[in-house]
Amino acid sequence: MNETYSYEVEAYAWIVNVDKSVLKLNSILRKYGYSFTLISLEELEENFSDLFGFPVDFQSKNQCTLNRFDEEVNGKDGDIRKAVEKIRAEKLQRGIPREEIGSTISMEFHELLMHNVPNGSDILRDHGLILLKRIQNFDQLIINNTFTDESIFKISREISEFVRLLIQRMRLFKNGDVVCRTEFQVTCNTRKVIQRFKPSSFATGGAKFTVNDDDLTSFEAFLNDNIDTNHLTELALSTFNLAYFITELKSRYLNYMICLESLFNRNAAEISHTISRHLAIVLSNNQHEFNTNYSRIKELYNYRNAIIHGRELKENITVITAELQGKVRNAINYCLKCQMTKEQLFTYLNSKGF
Repeated sequence: MNETYSYEVEAYAWIVNVDKSVLKLNSILRKYGYSFTLISLEELEENFSDLFGFPVDFQSKNQCTLNRFDEEVNGKDGDIRKAVEKIRAEKLQRGIPREEIGSTISMEFHELLMHNVPNGSDILRDHGLILLKRIQNFDQLIINNTFTDESIFKISREISEFVRLLIQRMRLFKNGDVVCRTEFQVTCNTRKVIQRFKPSSFATGGAKFTVNDDDLTSFEAFLNDNIDTNHLTELALSTFNLAYFITELKSRYLNYMICLESLFNRNAAEISHTISRHLAIVLSNNQHEFNTNYSRIKELYNYRNAIIHGRELKENITVITAELQGKVRNAINYCLKCQMTKEQLFTYLNSKGF
């Protein structure tokens, strides 16, 4: 017998390398129809297990509890179990909710996250994960017992477009290795994943994107800005984005230098001086700042040469890569706003000085 009916579907994106502070952005994101939501471990197993290939209706006889107070137990002498039970009892007596004390999930789901899911140990450590949710659910239509995919792909295109916009703005706003791991749709009643899109490969770990209260006004304006690339900025921006998928820090460092060379260099002569001078002008407000920035950028460019030629670095690669990332971000934002050709930019920067 032919039937026509519909069921409700939720749509999400999983953006990695963000922390709970991104929930502060929700007052801004709701205007676009999205919000970040914190999913506990218990809710993850109950409502999103199919995302990890774990049976939705699985019934386990073995439960495990992950405490949120391990640092209070470490270093204590005697029976660890008794110490854990004592601390737990004290917290419950003080009226602290159970979900703030620890998380309880099945042993099988714990093992799956720990050993089979990239980034799974981070999920366990954080007692959950953060998802970007499309606020309004949608109805999936079944016509004459035939599944239609029009609404699924319409929503998928919409969320992909917004996620690309959001991630690009986050990357250009401040440091943090934000990458979209997957976009997916899950039915409200059965909790089955009916659509999944993996935009690209991603790197586990990385620097967290954090939000301070002081960031909100400027991020809202930044998100509303129109960013148009041209021949000056397109290579720098694509190379900057590519760096987020490179885990080896020396290779990432070289990628950031390519960004600067594509923006501020025209030929093979005096590359280090040209890049250092032009970027220092962009970053500086006075002669003292210019001199400091110029010397530092020259140092950073010399590290580029040291990496290429296999010489030892005098500074920590993690620290200088993060520093260079910030400088490249400022350079790209400057060039995106000025909307000049390379010739116009060079003429302008060569006329500037302190």
